[in-house]
Amino acid sequence: APLKECKKPVLMLMGNHDDNSYNQATKPLIQSEADKLFSKKQWNAAVLSNYSPQTVVHDSQNQDSVYYYYDLADKKTRVVCLDPIDYPQQLDENGNILQASLAVNKDGNSIVGRAWYGYSKRQLEWLVKEALTAADGWDYVFLSHMHLNDSVAYGSQIRKLIGTFQQRAVYTDEEIGTVDFSASTGEILVYQYGHVHGDRMAMIADTFVWGVATSTANISQLTANKHGSENFRTFGTDTECRFDVMSVQKGGVVKRYAFGGGEDDDSSTRTTKE
Repeated sequence: APLKECKKPVLMLMGNHDDNSYNQATKPLIQSEADKLFSKKQWNAAVLSNYSPQTVVHDSQNQDSVYYYYDLADKKTRVVCLDPIDYPQQLDENGNILQASLAVNKDGNSIVGRAWYGYSKRQLEWLVKEALTAADGWDYVFLSHMHLNDSVAYGSQIRKLIGTFQQRAVYTDEEIGTVDFSASTGEILVYQYGHVHGDRMAMIADTFVWGVATSTANISQLTANKHGSENFRTFGTDTECRFDVMSVQKGGVVKRYAFGGGEDDDSSTRTTKE
C-alpha cells in the first residue's frame, strides 16, 4: 500500500465516521449496536499499528488512546494528535465495546461518533502532564479531525490550555490544578484540522494560534454546495488529486501549497479570527 511505502511519518487521526456508527444511521436508531462499532483498541490495531511509526507515544495510562504524540527530533517539533470523539467505552476480552458501557445523551441517542463530540478529562490531563512537556526549545504542531469547539466536553478547557501555553502564562483548572508555562521556550506553530469539508485559515480567538482546515478530501460537485466550498474535484482533470503541503514557522508564519482541487494560502494575507 502506498501509505506503508511512504518515506515520511504517516500520522493517522480518528474521525467521527471512523467508529462505524454512521453505518447504523440509515434509519431512526436510538441505541447503537456495540458489536458493530470499532473500539479505540481495534482502530489502533487496524490503522495506527499498520501505517504510523511504532514510536508514536500514547497516553501512559491508556495505551489504546487514539490521541498521541510523535517527535520530529531533527526539527525539534512534537506533533500532538488529539481525539475529539473521546467517548467512554469498556471492552470485553476481545476488544469489543460492551453495550452496557455506551452512555446515552439527552435525546436518547448512544454517545458514539455520530452523536457526540468532545474530549475526556484524562485527555486534558495528558496534554498538560505528558504531551506539552517536550525539551526546551522544542515547538508543537497540533493535529485533530475537528476544530476547537467550546461547546463540547472539555473543549473550552483545551482552548484555554492552548492559549495559556502560547502566552507562557499560568493555566488553572479546578479539575486538574495549576500548571506554570512561564518558563516554556516552545511555541505552538499551527492547529490543523479537517471535518468541515472546506479550506479555512484563521487565527483561533484567544489562542494566538492559526487554525487551518486542510486536505478537503471528498469535496466534489456533489458535496461542495452542501459544505460551502468552491474547490470542486472532477475525475480526469488536475482537480481529481487533492492534498496540501504545509509550511509553518515560529511567529505565526503558516503557508499552504495546494495540489489539485485547492488554492494556496498564506497567513500573512489573513486577518480573520474565529
